[in-house]
This record gives sequence, C-alpha cells and structure tokens, in this order.
Amino acid sequence: MISFKENYQQPISQTNSKSSKHVHFEDRVNDEETNSDTESEEEDSSEEDYEEEEEEGEEEEESLLLLEDDATEKIIFINSKDKITLKSSECGLNIPANSTKIVHVKKPKNNPNNSLYNFELINDKLFKATGCFDSCVNLINNKKSLEVRIYNRGKEDIILDPDEEIGIIETFDPIQDTVIQSYGPALNPHLCVIENLYEEENGIPPQDSDAIPEKEYKKIEVGEIEEQIKLRLKKLLKKYEDIFDWNNDTIGHTALLEHKIIIKEDTIPISHRPYRISPLEADHLQKELEKYCKLGVISPSNSPWAAPVILVKKKNGEYRMVIDYRKLNAVTKKDAYPLPRIDDLLDTLGKAKVFSALDMRAGFHQVPVEENSKELTAFTTKFGIYHYNTLPMGLVNSPATFQRLIDLCFRPLINKCLVTYIDDLNVYSLNHTDHLHHLEQVFQYIRIANLKLNPEKCFFFKDQLKFLGYTVTKEGLQTDPSKIQKIIEYPQPKTIKQVRGFLGLASYYRRFIKNFAAIARPLHDQTKTTKKVPWTEKTTESFETLKKLLTSAPILIRPDFNKPFILVTDASKEGLGCILTQLDEDGHEHPVIFASRGLRSSEINYAPTKLECLAVIWAVKLFRPYLLGKCFTVITDHSALHGLLKTTNPTGIIARWITTLSEYDYLIKYRPGRVNESADFLSRLGY
Repeated sequence: MISFKENYQQPISQTNSKSSKHVHFEDRVNDEETNSDTESEEEDSSEEDYEEEEEEGEEEEESLLLLEDDATEKIIFINSKDKITLKSSECGLNIPANSTKIVHVKKPKNNPNNSLYNFELINDKLFKATGCFDSCVNLINNKKSLEVRIYNRGKEDIILDPDEEIGIIETFDPIQDTVIQSYGPALNPHLCVIENLYEEENGIPPQDSDAIPEKEYKKIEVGEIEEQIKLRLKKLLKKYEDIFDWNNDTIGHTALLEHKIIIKEDTIPISHRPYRISPLEADHLQKELEKYCKLGVISPSNSPWAAPVILVKKKNGEYRMVIDYRKLNAVTKKDAYPLPRIDDLLDTLGKAKVFSALDMRAGFHQVPVEENSKELTAFTTKFGIYHYNTLPMGLVNSPATFQRLIDLCFRPLINKCLVTYIDDLNVYSLNHTDHLHHLEQVFQYIRIANLKLNPEKCFFFKDQLKFLGYTVTKEGLQTDPSKIQKIIEYPQPKTIKQVRGFLGLASYYRRFIKNFAAIARPLHDQTKTTKKVPWTEKTTESFETLKKLLTSAPILIRPDFNKPFILVTDASKEGLGCILTQLDEDGHEHPVIFASRGLRSSEINYAPTKLECLAVIWAVKLFRPYLLGKCFTVITDHSALHGLLKTTNPTGIIARWITTLSEYDYLIKYRPGRVNESADFLSRLGY
C-alpha cells in the first residue's frame, strides 16, 4: 500500500526525536493542522498587503527572506516579473542535520494558474553538504503559494550567513517552449512538465559539449548508429550523468510517494529468533549491515516485529542479505493497484523503429517507507534489530508500489515515447533524431524524481526489443521464438518411451485438434509393441503435423492479463519442464508458452523434492513478467513440494528459493503425474 499525500510530502528525518528546536516535517504537518485558523487570517492579511503593493506599481525585483522560525512562514512581500531571489534572514539560517526548512512564497497575482516554476539552487554550502545532485531543494506549486523546501540530508548542520543567497525561483510561460533544469526531485511531477525540449541545432546546449569519459561510456551498450548520433548521445549522457550510478555506490531517493504497510486487524507483532549462521557468514552480514546503514537503507530499530535474515551466496563467493517476510506478508492487506495491460503495451510499441531500455539501480530501495510502517519491516540478526527506511525486496506489495511510482513519475510520457512494466522502462521512437529528444525527456523526469539508473544494464538505439515474451522490431511485433522452440526443435523420437511422452503432451490438448485420433494413429501404433518399429513416412508426417498444431492457434494463445495464469511444472533426471497456461471460457487449459532445460552438473544429484522445487523457481523467474503482481496457481505432481516451501528454518539454496518466491502471490496445487503429462514430457526433452 502507498502513503500518498496531496503534496507528496516526504519526511526527511529517520529518527523519532521531536525534542529538538527544529521541527521535522511530520511535526510541521501537525503544526499546520492545529494552526490552520491563524494561517487563514495571516493569508487574508497577506493578500491585502500584496494587492496594496501591486497598486503602487513597484517594478523592482525584491529578495525574499527565509525566516528562522520553526513554523511554516508565509512570505508577504513579493514583487516579481520572472525571477525571485531567495535569501536567508538577517540573523542567518541554521538547517539541522536530517531535517528540512519550509517556506511558503505567495505567487504573483498576474501569473496564470498553469504557470511553471523552477528553483535554481545557487548556494555552494547546500551543494557540498548533500552532494551536487542530491535533492537539496524542492518546489511545490500549490493553489495560492509556492512551497520551497530546503533539505539537509547530511550528518552535520548547515549554517547560512545573514542575507546569504540560496537560490532563484523562475516563472515560465506554459505556452512557450521551455526546459526545466533541476538537480533535485520536484515533489509534484506536473510542476516540472517538460512540454518541449531545446530546439537548438544539435538538440544539446553548447555548454554541455564535453563528452562523457570513454571508460564510463563503455559501460553503456549502444546499437549500430551513425557517428553524429553517437556523439550527440555521448553529450546527452554527459549532461545527465547525475542520474546514473557509475560507481555502484549511490542509491536514488524519490519523494513522490511512500510505501505504507497495512496489516489485518487484531494482528499482534510477529517476532522470530535469528537463524544461526557461521562465523564466515557473520562477517559478511556485518559488512552488509554497515553498507546499508551508510546508504541510509536501514537503521537500528526497537521494533517488536522481527523477521529472520537469510544469507544467500552469490556466484562470486560474496553473500547477499535477504529477509524472510513470509509471516508479515500473510497478515498484510494486499494492494490492488493494477499493472499495465501487456496487450496495450505491445500495441503501443508496434510501429516503433528505435528502442532503448533503462534499468533502475536497486529500484525498490529508491522508494521510502512511511514512518509508521518502518517498524513492520524490522529484521533480527546477531548484531541487533534493524528496520528498512526504503522499500525492501520480498514484501507482497512491493511490485504494486513500484508500479505506482513509475506511473506517477512518467505519466506525461507513457504511451507517447515510453512504455513501462514495473521496473522495465523502454523508450521508443520512429527515428534517431526523435529518439534523442525522447531520451532527454525521460532523463528529465528521472532527475526530477531523484532516481538512479544502472548504466551497465541500460542499452540505447537498438533496432529490436525483447519485451514481456515478445520481440518488437522495426518490422513489427513478433512472437518470441523461445515460446515454442522446444517443441519445434524436438528431434524425432528414438524409443517407445519418447513416443509415449510426445503423445502424452499432444493428447493433453487433443480437444483443440480436429481429427486428433486420425492424425496421431501412426504414432499410437508404434506404442503397441515393445520392439523397435521402423520410422515410416506416415509416422514422420504424424509427428511433424502434431508439432505444428501444438505451436499454433487455437492451442497456443496470446496471454490475457485480465485472467489468472496457471504454471504447470515438472522435473525429472533428464531436465526441467514447464508450461504457462490459461483457462478459456469453457474451463479448458490453453498453453501460452512452453519451456524446458536440461540439468546442470550441480543439480543432477538433487533429491526429487528439491528438483521439483527447482523447476518451480526456474519457471517463476522465466515467466516473471507474466506472474509478478498477479495471483497465479502452480500445478505440480509432487505433493511434498508444498511442505518444503513452508520450511520454518530454511538454509542454503532452499532459503534463497523461498525468498525468491516471497514477492509472488501464488497457490500450489497437486496434480497426479498421470494427468500432468504435458509438463512431464517437456522435462524429459533433456536439452
């Protein structure tokens, strides 16, 4: 669930202290509510004063004072045409660490209601304290005033001298072509709408002509484009280098929304003892905790809630910390925020010719958690209890929250030059020139929202895009060959067992194949003897015909994302198999995608139950775009699988698998092997 406030208000402090002289944001909200009558009187007085000054015809630009009072200030004296200079008071200004200062500036009366406003920060102290491209200042365009927020995310107080300039507020005519420069997130995305980009000769302002260093540019995957376009792309990346995490050491922090966890009524706090870990794992865990504390992702906690931590070993020998939120998810009210219709997204991409894909760096961690929900995310370790300040992986509503963020952030661009599906951001255009403009628009909104991209997983100017099971090219939309290639490439059966396996798959969908019995008779005849029957022209024709029918309509269907999916899985010593299916109006299953793979050397000796679990994990990861954010059913012929996934103290790879499944909403149903022949056949393809 989301804590979504009218002005996208965001708490800055991660502490619970309310005793300091400076009032943190949540305290300000209370102050504003209790003093609403007083503020109303002040506002009336302000309007009268403003009108008097306007009648006097003063044309001179005046500086605005950001007062040191803890209460939100209403600035009365404003007389501006296009620019307003914001200064500290005569006594200077102190902005405590982890807090914010708020000032309300009355809008010029003669400005249209749809005017655009931008704040340009010019104070070096604020830049140095929070980083050049961190969110130092935000500007909110309310009905009667402009609200300027000055953030101090650092660990030390920021002290400004008397009358020290902070920044400049600029007014833009919404009719004119404008581009808004902002180094921090605007809390209202409709505030900083980029209606049009620069119309300069190369689309890039002259001052941004320095190309990004080649060593950094090599991290970006770029398609085959002409040198002039490539040079302009480099300039564009240089201009927006702040939205990329080049060194894998920063995480974005949006202020557009917060993640709120709503638990069911009469639920008592759930606490779990920490799992035992080895000394080596403890060292890695301590490093992970220190890293996330430094980044502000987690903080020490006194929460009565405590989920256990699982350490998952990566391929490079390092460990990744994941939290087992299964018990919290069980008592969490589900967020029904809809995911985009994939058929609509595919229709939107149908005529595009140039594509770029953008990947968020630790996307979920860029979303803050609502203050009262932080304690619910607490987890326990041998080093103490911590809670998340940002959205963790594994919460049941995390996908819905992130989709809402993406929709909110990019709403003016969606289906115009951008399609999104949770953390998939794809920019599309008809030509290279338009694509540069579209990329700049997207980059602007990413900067405004204070999000960060992972350059190593982005690619630009490609002529095709794999998206949600389909391949989009400049020629049009194509079905991803991987959906059916396991059936098409299946070689001619060599044994009676292989013939029976293939017939089992075909028979499962026989209701959709006209004259199935007649077509399959030559193959059935081969199963009536234990001897090897010569492969004839008739059996070859029967085999090839059935393969063709299995991979075409009306058997293989396009997914309907308004209906639930069914994931049928199976595992054997030969390999893994799965089919993603959906029911038609008559309750019959239609396959959407077929898939299979052989076992790796490390998997050959897995016990049967572990193999069946591996099949589920592999299939869920493979079909993630279809299943994430939806309730689906897993069909298996292994009844012990359900118990394995409910293990209370998982370790090793089982713990990792359970964590992978924790972000999905699914049910497991048992189907005997004799009626699960479709997936059983695929698991025995062995390639």
